[in-house]
Amino acid sequence: MKRAIALAGVAALLSACATTDGASSDAAFASCAAYAPAYQVTDEFMRTFNSKNPEAWGATFHFPSVRIASG
Repeated sequence: MKRAIALAGVAALLSACATTDGASSDAAFASCAAYAPAYQVTDEFMRTFNSKNPEAWGATFHFPSVRIASG
């Protein structure tokens, strides 16, 4: 009985994680004003990462980088 309840709980959790029809949500996402600039930054980040050019790759970082180390 406990096992059946546990399996039912797992099934409920897994079904909650199932994706929905993406077509309507993709269209709504693409109409967002921030869509194109966000993807442009992401594409540039990946392009420079794959080029193995650390200076160009570092230029795509839009946040301060801080390294905390001991000693």
